[in-house]
Amino acid sequence: MQRRLWVLVIAVIAGLVASMNFARAARPELAAGDFLSRKYLQILEQTRSPFTAEGSRTINLVLVRKNEGATEIVPIMNLHEAGPSFRVDQSDKAVLEDSAGLDIGQYLAQILSGKELRVGFDSFPAENFIAVKNLQGTIRGASVAGRYLDNERRVYTFGKDGVATTPDGTLRFTVGIDHVPYQFDYIEQSDTHKIFKFVRKKCNLDIYEVTDAIQNQHGNDGTQVKPWAFLREIGCKEAH
Repeated sequence: MQRRLWVLVIAVIAGLVASMNFARAARPELAAGDFLSRKYLQILEQTRSPFTAEGSRTINLVLVRKNEGATEIVPIMNLHEAGPSFRVDQSDKAVLEDSAGLDIGQYLAQILSGKELRVGFDSFPAENFIAVKNLQGTIRGASVAGRYLDNERRVYTFGKDGVATTPDGTLRFTVGIDHVPYQFDYIEQSDTHKIFKFVRKKCNLDIYEVTDAIQNQHGNDGTQVKPWAFLREIGCKEAH
């Protein structure tokens, strides 16, 4: 009887170990790419303003890279430059790999799922970051993508793919997320590198060419501008 009991106990333990290993193997692997702060995404959806979405938070973007069987997690400071890097091995243990010149005492780099992680260190509180397949596509889609009419009822189209069609022709563009040089919402024309400030007012999109964008790239406040287009989004209904 005792022998049978031991056999049963061993079988149960073996089954538990096997199920744990299976569950671990089934955990989705964190994909390499760009991860945006969940708070940033929520505010961007509400305001359609990348500048407002950034707010006072220093870390809104995290890069994930694969290197020799380990996962590297790199927060981007002010959407401008790389911060410290953390290395997560196959046991899910996170270690500080490069402090980027910062004095780092406490930190957290935790993989929550294949598309979400949680990162924070020292004075920067831990936040959740969500994987985005196309960083610019996500930003363009939430901020300016759509079809618009100007005061003369001419059509302007801004696509998630970065192609804009205007009465004067077609241009390629990106939406700025680095607000160290330009402290306002802006579009950059890809071929000429002209900077256009944009202002969202519910269904309206006002666009101005920044006339001192080249001379002033260190905290430009967007006051030196000239009108480019005043647009209203087709089909947009303002909530009362």
